[in-house]
Amino acid sequence: MENLGREAAINQSAFQTILPDLFRHNANGALPFGIGLAQETQTHEKLWEKMLKTFSEPEVEKRNFNAFLGFLIGVKKRSPQLCNALLDRSIACPIIANVFPQLQIAVGLDKRGVERLKKSLSLGKASGWAFRSLAYGRAADTIPTKTFCSLVRRIASLEDGFSSATLIFDMRLQEYRTQKRTVAPALRKCGRDIFREFVLPKDHHDSDYHRDNIVRECFRGIEGEAITRLICRKLLRANEDQYSVAWDCRSLISCLLSVQPEIALEIFLGKNPKQLSSSLIESHGYDEFDDKNHPLSLVPAETLLSWAKKDLSTRLPRLAKVVPAFMTDSQTNQAAWTPIALRIVEIASDPIKVLEIFASRFRPSSWSGSLAATLEQRRSLPRFFLSDPRPEVVKWAREADEGLESQTVQARKLDRRSDETFE
Repeated sequence: MENLGREAAINQSAFQTILPDLFRHNANGALPFGIGLAQETQTHEKLWEKMLKTFSEPEVEKRNFNAFLGFLIGVKKRSPQLCNALLDRSIACPIIANVFPQLQIAVGLDKRGVERLKKSLSLGKASGWAFRSLAYGRAADTIPTKTFCSLVRRIASLEDGFSSATLIFDMRLQEYRTQKRTVAPALRKCGRDIFREFVLPKDHHDSDYHRDNIVRECFRGIEGEAITRLICRKLLRANEDQYSVAWDCRSLISCLLSVQPEIALEIFLGKNPKQLSSSLIESHGYDEFDDKNHPLSLVPAETLLSWAKKDLSTRLPRLAKVVPAFMTDSQTNQAAWTPIALRIVEIASDPIKVLEIFASRFRPSSWSGSLAATLEQRRSLPRFFLSDPRPEVVKWAREADEGLESQTVQARKLDRRSDETFE
């Protein structure tokens, strides 16, 4: 395609014929064509104007601007001064100002190029998405930390800039991770500043991964407490209107709990019983059994209990409602209690209250196969406490086991009716 571009530079009639197709969304090879065109022509500015005119025509749908990228790359090889002149004119050009950052990044970033990006941000004609190229090919490596932080903060403030800013910033962090270097305090502060522009994800892509990396690196310690509170409260408010937030942001919730557990627990579990119904870590798609993805599985048991002990009568029941409470015994294949659930029962001033909360989770909300078999397997849970030294706990265990037995009998009757229906 590069040779074809060279030929088109010589044959103007052919160039005019090819030109509209260069900018269509499915134009393969437009970038090398542009390089060849720039390397052969003697009238760069004239061709640039022709390209702009064609690019702006309404019949050119779903425009592909790779030909501009290639043309600038080719011009820079022949005349860096002319390349700079074309870029200067493009920052505010109504035809390509919206993709200007990609044009600049494609030819490299020197001090003058960084200044152009700043100007582009000031004009506000380019979207946050147009700056994503800063994350690739080590494009931003030469930008000094102070300047880089200023740029990425401004990108995050764009209407659709948060996702791009987290991607760009995490690529800078990747350099530190690879070299096993300590991240500078100024860079960590920048990571927190970006999150002041946090918006809920509209879809699922790698921005979740990059976003979470920033939380793990920048939200720790005293410096991270304020931004943790801000994000937790944003999530809680959003969840009141859009319950899927708990699922869409599950990895972020896990990160916040792992780096600032005390703050996240206090906000997510609520300060009063009414707020608990909006909890982001209560019943939001996690399996009751053996779920390693549950956000609280990343928080040490002692941290959870330390938080609860500050107000046992209020916090322990709330914790009982959301912790991973059950697992499958690998030897017996029966249901068993998780260590954290047993610790909660052990330290509870009112063990029956927390056991009743756990018991409300015995019956599965969904299952495969026989419900009766599932309920029968879970009878081992109350039976575990039949030998407990506390009489009231033993009494509860008998009654809970009888309740599961009754549910199992009813489930078997339903299973038989279902089988008879299919016969």
